[in-house]
Amino acid sequence: MRDGWSIDSGPQAREKVLRNPWEWASAALLFVLLAFSSYLKSDVSQVASPAIYDFLMVAVMGVHVMLRIRFPKDLGWPVLLWGLIFFGYAIGALDALFPHRSRDFMLVMVYLVASFAFFAAVIYDDPKRRLPAIWWGYVAAAFIASAIGLAAYFGVMPGAERYLKFGRVTSLFNDPNVFGAFLVAPILFLAMRLSLARSFKELLLVPLLGVLVLAIFLCFSRGAWANLVLSGAVFMALAFVTSRSAVQRFRIVLVMLFAAAGAVLIVGWALSSDAVSDLFAQRFSLSQSYDVGADGRFDRQLDALAHGLRDPLGMGPAQWEQETGLAPHNVYLNILLAGGYLSLLAYLAFIGLTLVRGTSAVFRDAGSAYQPYLIVTVAAVTGQAAESIIIDVDNWRHLYLLFGLAWGGIALEARERRQKYAEWAQQSGPRPAPAEGFYA
Repeated sequence: MRDGWSIDSGPQAREKVLRNPWEWASAALLFVLLAFSSYLKSDVSQVASPAIYDFLMVAVMGVHVMLRIRFPKDLGWPVLLWGLIFFGYAIGALDALFPHRSRDFMLVMVYLVASFAFFAAVIYDDPKRRLPAIWWGYVAAAFIASAIGLAAYFGVMPGAERYLKFGRVTSLFNDPNVFGAFLVAPILFLAMRLSLARSFKELLLVPLLGVLVLAIFLCFSRGAWANLVLSGAVFMALAFVTSRSAVQRFRIVLVMLFAAAGAVLIVGWALSSDAVSDLFAQRFSLSQSYDVGADGRFDRQLDALAHGLRDPLGMGPAQWEQETGLAPHNVYLNILLAGGYLSLLAYLAFIGLTLVRGTSAVFRDAGSAYQPYLIVTVAAVTGQAAESIIIDVDNWRHLYLLFGLAWGGIALEARERRQKYAEWAQQSGPRPAPAEGFYA
């Protein structure tokens, strides 16, 4: 009997994994791909600036498409909404002053949305092998990036300045804010795994979790810190409410208490350095010098909002910053400026649908081996959606990975529900067909 969540890892499950060589090879490819997902340093002066991960992504997608993967019908609504977003972008770009920037932006977005659909499809096709491969590859990337960033910060590696920016850890990323946000989902995943631990050897994940927590602290990203707090709260709430036993609830509370205590110790140790404490005091302020004033972030956002409301069709992607020299640092304002009302409403609908259907699938998927993965994903997407208010996230690769993980989980739950209904219908005789809709 289960005492909470469980992930099938018995002998029969391992035998099934090795039975199909292609599925094993596919899982290995996905692990390698995700392990490289942290190497994203590129030319920031260009809208389209591919990194090593992007070339690997295109290759892995091509291999899987040639060998045929199934795209679940549940992707219909999100793909339609992205189509409306792109349609709004295209209308706005008709009068763009810098059409080459709109073109490059659109190409990047098509690639990112294709990666989202790809991740959802590969998970739907074979969740038992591919879902763990993707998540452990993601954790491997987060650990490698964190280890490099910490080594650079503490000056124990050559060329340390390459992995730092204004005293903040950037590691293999161009920006410390992206690096910090990248670490949130792996931190939640490790917390989930620790709540499922059944042997002392799994406590080896504790120092791994500590490395990631220290790295996210030393990136000094207020957005990443808030993202982690919000995502952690959503994760704990969903995990606690959906747990099927008192034992599992006790584990969840225990893990979160230990994680909080560990984070306090790690942060306290880091703050013992004068340089760290000074930068922390500066970054912990809610109003930096570039947030307030005539050219501050908040005034820029008000100007962008006013312009976006006056231009319902948008001005085309990647135009506002080029024209004004100032970025609004708000993905919702960026979309409004780029594609007008249509693109913004479609994006809001996509985010809302992802969170609503993801949360619904979490509650409907009680006891499933894939439920904990979906809980982590929904919590992480919630944090990313909130952080989007204060920073541009529309070209963050890991965001579209999370979208894919969310919709792959949603499609899995829907398929299992349809199968259960079909089995019940066969046993009970003819029954009226279920109503069509989002959850059909």
